[in-house]
Amino acid sequence: MFGLEPLQPSATAAVDGSSEGAKRRRIEETAEAEESSTLHGVRPENAQNILLLRIGQKRVLQALEEQAEQCFAD
Repeated sequence: MFGLEPLQPSATAAVDGSSEGAKRRRIEETAEAEESSTLHGVRPENAQNILLLRIGQKRVLQALEEQAEQCFAD
């Protein structure tokens, strides 16, 4: 209909082989990117949550310190 000839079997095999190699490279690149995006094995989302928890802990400790000072100030 469009004047295109069907691919020969050898051409199809060459395309499949190169796409398989490209898939493997993409998978390896993705794995490397995920490894480099982690800090000491911690995902960025978890690192953010760790920091938020630490900030909350410091605020609670500061409030407890202020209350303890008020208790002993009398």
